[in-house]
Amino acid sequence: MNNTRLLMLGAVVLVVLVAGYLLLSNKSTNQAGTQNPNPTQAQTQTEEQNKEASVNVTATGFEPQSLTVSVDTNVVWTNSSGEVTNVSSDNHPTHLRFPFLNLGNFDNGTTVSVVFDKAGTYAYHNHLHPEQTGTVMVK
Repeated sequence: MNNTRLLMLGAVVLVVLVAGYLLLSNKSTNQAGTQNPNPTQAQTQTEEQNKEASVNVTATGFEPQSLTVSVDTNVVWTNSSGEVTNVSSDNHPTHLRFPFLNLGNFDNGTTVSVVFDKAGTYAYHNHLHPEQTGTVMVK
């Protein structure tokens, strides 16, 4: 009878220890999950906050000539044309279609940029060479 009690007491102690271990193990996993429940999602949000696209202005025009970006993307034009260049909204020569896109003249080796905060199709050109055109499509 003493052996039976001792065996039962040992089993109860073992069950309590295993249950305690499992509870503590699960609690620490949940705490880690609370700090960063989805690291992939957090990384994606950071990337989306830093959205940027580039257009190179060359002697022959814009590269790429057509660009598709998502809302709140910063588009940066880099002048690699070897001379002063210009980014202006269509229609030439009034530039009234998208006034925020009238970025003006900028020297070779420099950049200008604008954040597109609304969906739409935005046409622009190089005012100094109006045959050089480009489009930003924002989705």
